[in-house]
Amino acid sequence: MMMANRRRCLVMTTRETREKVQPLIDILEQARWNVEAISHLPSAHELRDRQTFLIISHHNGLLLRQEQIDAVNGRAFNLHPSVLPLNRGSSPIMWATISSTIYGVTLHQVNTGIDKGRPVSQQVLEIDENQTLAQIYSAHELVWYQMFTQLTKGEAWCESPDDLVIEPLVIGKGTFNSRQRSHLAFATFGEGWSTVAREAREQYHSKFGL
Repeated sequence: MMMANRRRCLVMTTRETREKVQPLIDILEQARWNVEAISHLPSAHELRDRQTFLIISHHNGLLLRQEQIDAVNGRAFNLHPSVLPLNRGSSPIMWATISSTIYGVTLHQVNTGIDKGRPVSQQVLEIDENQTLAQIYSAHELVWYQMFTQLTKGEAWCESPDDLVIEPLVIGKGTFNSRQRSHLAFATFGEGWSTVAREAREQYHSKFGL
């Protein structure tokens, strides 16, 4: 197996969420990856010219094109806090609460669709809905970094991307929520992210119905 030492990894995030992805960057650097966090969409030429081996997308709304995915030989992955294909798109934890679907985390390959890539790791979470939305988010955050740590320790990122694919826990078309719809939903919560989950669901349905 090829060693990950000093290979270049881009972590795609936003300026606003740069601090949130620091644990992920720390995991990669501890495994001796050369890591750079960016908030722009790199060109295929840039990726090849700088010998980028791996892309990790996290807290990031930019969509890679096929030429950029090809530039890293398919080694582009995204962390998403839902059991895909459920709750693709914006605010998946909030929508899992509103729609009473299962909570969970998926690490998946990136393709040109929104959260439509094949999963490489998934985990369902048991959540107490007497917790606030912020507490539920923190529970997801803990799990996705544990998941990422295990794959990084095992040097999975140096394997063929096709060899990492697993069977999804949920089969079917799934669900999708836009950013605009999510903003409208979030506005119904009396205490924002401090709203208790079961109360958030009730507040949403009292305004928009079932």
